Amino acid sequence: MRFSYPTMRKAERGVLIRYLSKVTGSSRQQLTRLLRQLRERGRLQRRHQTAVAFVWRCTAAAVRLLARVDDGHGTLSGPATTKLRERAWTVFAQPEYQSIFQSVNESETGGVNLERE
Repeated sequence: MRFSYPTMRKAERGVLIRYLSKVTGSSRQQLTRLLRQLRERGRLQRRHQTAVAFVWRCTAAAVRLLARVDDGHGTLSGPATTKLRERAWTVFAQPEYQSIFQSVNESETGGVNLERE
C-alpha cells in the first residue's frame, strides 16, 4: 500500500480515511470495506452491475417521430401523446407508427419518455 496503512496508528488511519472520503466522494464505510478487501486479498476487485438497466425499446428514428408528434401538438402529456400515437396507427393506418405502437405496448412502462433524449 502506498500509505503503509497497516503500520499507521488509529488516529493516522482516521485522517487518511477522511482524506480519501473527501477526494473520492466515497463514504467512510465504503472506504473501510475497500481497505479490508485490499488487506485480505492484496487487490481490489470490481463489482459488476447486477441489475439490468432500463431497456430502450425505440430506435432513434422512432424517437424523432414521437418528438415530431409531440412538437406538432404543443407538447401534450404522456397519455395524450400515447393516444395520438395509437390513433395514427389504428385509425389513420400510418405505417411509420406501427413499430412504435407495438414496441411501446409490449413494454412495461406503456409510454416513451421523450425527456431522455
